Amino acid sequence: MYYRYPENTYPSLAKLVKSNGCNSYVSHAYSSVFWNRRQMYENLMFDEFIDSSCYEMDDLLGWDGTALSDLSFFKQSFDKINTKDPFYNFLITLTTHYPFDTFRDYKFENDSFDVGEYKGEFIGDYIKAAHYADMTLGIFIEELKSRGLYDNSVIAIYDDHFAVPINKKNDLLEYLETAQSFQMNITILVTKRKFTILILVKN
Repeated sequence: MYYRYPENTYPSLAKLVKSNGCNSYVSHAYSSVFWNRRQMYENLMFDEFIDSSCYEMDDLLGWDGTALSDLSFFKQSFDKINTKDPFYNFLITLTTHYPFDTFRDYKFENDSFDVGEYKGEFIGDYIKAAHYADMTLGIFIEELKSRGLYDNSVIAIYDDHFAVPINKKNDLLEYLETAQSFQMNITILVTKRKFTILILVKN
């Protein structure tokens, strides 16, 4: 869609929030031309696309080693948008995108997290990446609270495709001690202060 039909008309949350007086942003610390995002986000009517040229690439972690760490990405993103007025910010992270080998020698600050027997293996790298995602999301939520934004925020978290590739599926199934493959499922988590909805979508 982003490459083949970017000129088509699509429904979008950006259009919806704009009709309700909210500003809309896309934050993604990578090239704006990757996946034709610049053109596509303009078509989806986002007010502003904040790409890698707007970020200080001060902590690289994940993907192929050129991705800004989620920790730095979240910290920097708050000060790049207007949070005084109602807003919608679509944040696209990269650190826990396959492959996960940049986590092999990663040390968590003030954290004794250890993958034990899986150290040096693909599944160990994957577990460390998942732990990192959990940790950084927690820090992000605490920052929302410290800025007085949390109580009035709806947070939706989803993965746009499965995390583990087909050729690594058995590693994950063996670790989980199951024969059931849910590797193609997409997870959507929506939370607002007093309620949380978790949805698994079959891809």
